[in-house]
Amino acid sequence: MPAKILSRYLFLWLVATAVALTTARSAEAAGDPVRGDLRTALAELAGELQGLLNDQSETTIAVGQFSGPPNRPTSAGPGFAQTLAEELQKKGVKVKARAKLGVKGEYRLAEVPSENADDARLGVKVLALRVKVAVENEFGADLVNANFVRTIRDESAVSKALGLSAVLPASGSERERDASLRSAVAEPQAAITGSVLRAQAASPYGIEVLVDDKPRAAESNEGLPFVKIERGSTYAVRLINDSKREAAVQLTIDGLSMYAFSELRQTDGPAKGQPRYSTVIVPAGKSVVIHGWHVNNEKTDRFLVTEYAKSAAATLSHTNGVGTITATFQVSWPEGEAAPSDEPGKRRGGAGDATGFGPRIDVKFQEVKRNLGVIRDTVSVRYAK
Repeated sequence: MPAKILSRYLFLWLVATAVALTTARSAEAAGDPVRGDLRTALAELAGELQGLLNDQSETTIAVGQFSGPPNRPTSAGPGFAQTLAEELQKKGVKVKARAKLGVKGEYRLAEVPSENADDARLGVKVLALRVKVAVENEFGADLVNANFVRTIRDESAVSKALGLSAVLPASGSERERDASLRSAVAEPQAAITGSVLRAQAASPYGIEVLVDDKPRAAESNEGLPFVKIERGSTYAVRLINDSKREAAVQLTIDGLSMYAFSELRQTDGPAKGQPRYSTVIVPAGKSVVIHGWHVNNEKTDRFLVTEYAKSAAATLSHTNGVGTITATFQVSWPEGEAAPSDEPGKRRGGAGDATGFGPRIDVKFQEVKRNLGVIRDTVSVRYAK
């Protein structure tokens, strides 16, 4: 892409180490510790699995699929599987497609006591995500005492796992933000204007799916937006920011970050081996088109709807037939600048078609550092049923 075109679109890529989306919480329930972010929870589960493998004199495990709730179409399982595999490998566990022991998981909506002391005394609870994993032997039988659970108090994890579309009031109380999430779960009502999807019609944030480089109209199915994408088609996602401040956006496809297969990785520290980036910056009043999976700062593999055996999700043993695209929007600002006035200063935190790897194309990116605020909007669209 010519330099003058690049500067016009202002592709800005955020260093993952500059992001602190959530912090661990202190609340715990008996036998079910509550954590503030998904990776912390899965890292702890990986530690318990490592201990189990040591007891079994094993050093290798297969990571199978994570299933979502049966009463809601979701496809976040590959993200859980990838994160767990990364954390197991950090601990020296070999993760292979075939092994004597295999781990399977599930994720479900849960509730935890409010962090607000007054609300907690009144028994007020807020939404969370509960993740369970179990270990099977070569005969498909669960090992005794090999079931582990973690509950995650994180709005981002809940939104991405369930594919929600919601506007979360930036300066709202924990209870008010939770009410928005509950409404999105109980009565999903994303605003659809042709091919543009927003959590609410008045929201400045939105997404648009481009199929073979052309906007594709969406339709509502029981309150959930769907876009039809034929097998063999490439698609892109336009991230729209009509607000007066730049926005940081995390884009996930079938539960996988657009950086899931990036060649650029953290080289040291606790995050060693993880993708170097996590977020794309969209300038105020602009939009950015994401054409595919980030390979490096020169190349991108286009999003391609393909049979599941050839999809990105299939590389992580996931077989759910529903595809979900989710974008979460946060206000961002350069290091050294003051936060927005409404920023609270606290982060709360064939089995069908799927997205695979399309043709590799030339796309140049620029790396920047930003401070991130709370999640303002989350927008999701299903692209296969």
